[in-house]
Amino acid sequence: MLLVTSGCQKPEEFRTPSSSLQATTAKVSVQYCHTPVTVCEKGDGRLMSGPEEEAADGQTSDSKLATRHPQQPIVGIDTAVELARRAAERVPAYNKLLTANGADPDAIDEASFHALPPMTKADYLKAYDQPELVWDADLGRVVNWSASSGSSGMPTYFPRSRKSLYDSIRFHEQILRDTFHAHERTTLAVNTFAMGTWIAGSYTLMALNGANDLEIPVSVISPGIEIDDAVRALTELAPNYEQVVITGYPPHVKDVLDRLAADAPAALSQDIKLLLAGELITETWRDHLLKRIGKPNDPASIVLIYGTADAGLMGFETSLSIAIRRAAEHDPNLRGALFDEDVTHLPTFVEYDPVARYVETDEDGCLLFTLDTTLPLVRYRIKDEGELYDGSTMRDVLEAYGHDELAQRVTDNHFLALYGRPDVAVTFYAVNIYFHNVQPVVEDPRVADALSGYFHMPHPENADLSMTLRIMFELKNGVTETESLRETLAQIAYEELRHSNGEYRTLCDGKGEPAHPVVSLHSYRSRPEFERKAKQQHTGKRR
Repeated sequence: MLLVTSGCQKPEEFRTPSSSLQATTAKVSVQYCHTPVTVCEKGDGRLMSGPEEEAADGQTSDSKLATRHPQQPIVGIDTAVELARRAAERVPAYNKLLTANGADPDAIDEASFHALPPMTKADYLKAYDQPELVWDADLGRVVNWSASSGSSGMPTYFPRSRKSLYDSIRFHEQILRDTFHAHERTTLAVNTFAMGTWIAGSYTLMALNGANDLEIPVSVISPGIEIDDAVRALTELAPNYEQVVITGYPPHVKDVLDRLAADAPAALSQDIKLLLAGELITETWRDHLLKRIGKPNDPASIVLIYGTADAGLMGFETSLSIAIRRAAEHDPNLRGALFDEDVTHLPTFVEYDPVARYVETDEDGCLLFTLDTTLPLVRYRIKDEGELYDGSTMRDVLEAYGHDELAQRVTDNHFLALYGRPDVAVTFYAVNIYFHNVQPVVEDPRVADALSGYFHMPHPENADLSMTLRIMFELKNGVTETESLRETLAQIAYEELRHSNGEYRTLCDGKGEPAHPVVSLHSYRSRPEFERKAKQQHTGKRR
């Protein structure tokens, strides 16, 4: 269960183990409503609104919960409103955003909060100078910066303060203590996230260093994406510890474990846990890696984090969220009740702290984040689509579909299902590949006359769970495939991706040829992927 705290805590307060902290979340129900309605109180004291009022007799509707947008949780709203008020007063850019959109900076309350203009990267982060975006326009409070190239290939810089660091320490300490039991044994963390300006590597390093200050006996070595260095640490240094936690992007961590299996299989007999971030994993993938590390019956030995360069760590898997996701994997009725019916694979499913990270959804089902950082975010729209579930809702659904034992484990937890971004074609080694990264390829004069303009990117995971970036192109009617055309297309695709996507360029520099796109050509209307629809489905991504 996630622990809920609020406000900025001093460093010395972080020496209190998380097990002694008390969750302050009230047992209330999330507002699943299409339009604002009057919130009424159910007989048992739970707050109900919108469609839930119709089910107030205790019966759970068979209709899918995940269609009710916007979602506007009650828990955490007071903290979010207080942050918005402070930001309106002390952050120049936010005051300007409110004024430009007709919102009164001096009249923010719970009733008006959900009508405040959302922040976006284009309309907010890129529209104002960096000093205007931070508290009191004082860049001296920034402790460090991280970068994300996003869709444009040009970096966007995000400041971090000690408050951001304390949050990351707290969340990592919870994972290490509650799931990996690292407070009971010496642990070596092998940090294989990319280092440098990207957030994941440095963020994880600092968080784990901070967890050591909380009496978690964890040491860190950061080989980054260098597989040889990671293998050396796992074979020479790790045996001195009682437990090993490998952190990194899922496909890269798999590459490390595959190398261990080939070159040093004895190292896999160590007590290994995996802490992952950057992209979705399936339960099939989890099962495969659990067997590789010798823990086929311990799903929580692999934990996935949901984090972003913009907001940092937003949530993470727990033993409970993993158990619910795995139950949905095998129960189509539960799966249909909780998640979108058109998903090809289950979404990432995590717990989150609704006070430290207030989350809502808009009418389109996109997540909006409100959190206190150096660059405070108020209703920040990151373009990720998702769903929210409070404890009472989750308990009702689990009981309705016969999962009573799981339901009994749910208390005041808060869950988030992440479907991803609709403008992302695929995620490859934690790098988002966007449609517009590939569109110029079919428009290139060297090949345009041979192509219909349709392309498709299947999910890059292979049958053996390795990764290949594949792009399928449709030929014009009457055009025949040639090896020369395929090679030309592959080269153009490689060059365009490197040119337009900075994170892909960095990936290629590190991994070399295995990161290059593999191109295939297909006759006109010969594949279902190129079926003519109102909107072309460019991708076979897992939502």
